[in-house]
Amino acid sequence: MAIGEATADPEIVKALIGFANEAYHAKTDALNDTSVENVILRCLLEIVRQEDWYEFEAIHHKVIEFIKENGLNVGQLSKNRLGTLLRNLHVVNQKERRKINGIKTVFHFIRPETVKRVAENYRVR
Repeated sequence: MAIGEATADPEIVKALIGFANEAYHAKTDALNDTSVENVILRCLLEIVRQEDWYEFEAIHHKVIEFIKENGLNVGQLSKNRLGTLLRNLHVVNQKERRKINGIKTVFHFIRPETVKRVAENYRVR
């Protein structure tokens, strides 16, 4: 950039700034696409079609499957970490524990509008 400015040619400086901006946006987009929050939101956009109770175990399974299918590297995504991220993203409204066939199961109430709004805020594509 300094060499381009030293030439004092406005066209060269403009081209260098354009190149730097493109490289920055490409890097930012790549980081956004692989951030664990954005991966979870992209998966939830596919899963959550109506306002309803969703089984946490099924959400976890689908997110892990989504990560593997898309070849993403987001590190270990344990159930505890996923639960924390869902709460931090504010996409779950309520949590309920139910017993199904004698097994305690956690359900989250999720609204598609909430997921869409949060995804827009996180610039999920």
